[in-house]
Amino acid sequence: MELTRRNFVKTAGTAMAAMAFGMIPDKKIASAGVQEVLEGRGKDRPEIAKSAYLNNATCAQAVISAYAEDMGLNREMAVRMLETFGGGIAGRQEVCGAFVAANMVLSYIGSNGKFEYGEVRSQNFARTQKLAKLFEEKYGGLKCIDVLNGNKPQAGHCHDTVLQTAKMLEKILAEYRG
Repeated sequence: MELTRRNFVKTAGTAMAAMAFGMIPDKKIASAGVQEVLEGRGKDRPEIAKSAYLNNATCAQAVISAYAEDMGLNREMAVRMLETFGGGIAGRQEVCGAFVAANMVLSYIGSNGKFEYGEVRSQNFARTQKLAKLFEEKYGGLKCIDVLNGNKPQAGHCHDTVLQTAKMLEKILAEYRG
């Protein structure tokens, strides 16, 4: 799929994309790709994410690369957008990049693409809070420094974090479907 302005907003489904291009997706565009993300088309996305990480992707790039095409997002564009989220935002060890990418997927499937408070946003926030709780239980916090137990990020050290984060995401997606 060629990445035009319209396709970018359609597939990203985020307020960030809408604000960046001065466009707000309509209802039809905002719902595109949601079913594909939920179904996964038989893919083992946690293993796809792990493989991407082992092939030099950052943690954030690895997770989003496993979901991008199902979201209708050009994989290269998604990977480019998330590169600096690796290592907890450019190696600063802030919020884990794998966690950020997983939240982007949850936001995409749950958002209606509107700037409004209400039930849709509340449900979307609840799913992200659930992911945060699972992540915190596993790693003791949401930050890269928590995941790495105080160690500095190094290439190749987070393959299990990427795998486990994608598994947590899949668990929430399964609940969303069911």
